[in-house]
Order: sequence, then C-alpha cells, then structure tokens
Amino acid sequence: MSDPNEILSTGVSAFQSDIPLISDIIQEKTNTTEREITGSFDGKPFRGPPVMLKSTDNVEEKLKLNQRMHVRTFDLWDTEQLAAYEAVCQDINDGKCMQSVEEIKWVDSRAGWKVLLRYIETWYEAAKSEK
Repeated sequence: MSDPNEILSTGVSAFQSDIPLISDIIQEKTNTTEREITGSFDGKPFRGPPVMLKSTDNVEEKLKLNQRMHVRTFDLWDTEQLAAYEAVCQDINDGKCMQSVEEIKWVDSRAGWKVLLRYIETWYEAAKSEK
C-alpha cells in the first residue's frame, strides 16, 4: 500500500484498516442476548426473584440446580390421594421430577392399589452470588 489515504474497495483508507468497523461492533453486541429467567429454565421450575442471563454467562455461576428427594405412599382408592399421585406423575412426565422407585401393591381389604413412590423434585434458583 503506497498511499495511506488511498481508499480501498471496502471504503476504508489503508491507514484506518486496523480500526474495527462500527457494523462489526454492532454485530458483536447483538450476538450477546440477554433474557430474564422467571417461571422455568431448561424445562425445570425456577423459584425466587428473576435473574438476568446473558448468552455469554456461565449458567452454573448464575443459577443453582436444586434437588429434593421425596418418599410417599398413595392409597389409590382415596380420590384425594389418587389426584396427588396423578399430579406427581404429571410432574415426572413434564421433567420437573425424576422417578426413582415405584412399587405397586394390591390391598385386598380395600379392593384397591397402594403405591410407594420415591421421586426427586428438581428446580433452579439464583446462585448465592446472584441473590
């Protein structure tokens, strides 16, 4: 390049070629998306105040995955317990819980089924540094 003021085909002089173009800076900023996490994240419930999460953030630093184990029996001849059992099964189906053990037993004296269910409830919340 003989003359630093010579205009190149890009419309930028040779002298300015090391300076990033404004269009490149704008493109870089638009590639970083930010969203507010409320309600759910990654198919699991989110609890607590909203968290702003950028596409460049390390998720483990912003969000904490919690797990709680439950062990419960359900008498399926009881309509309230049947509804509770169905609700837990729906949560398992939706990915909010993970089934660990299920044992089903017929109870002659009640002419119905009794279920022992161990399941793990999962949810996200803000990491300690985000609260």
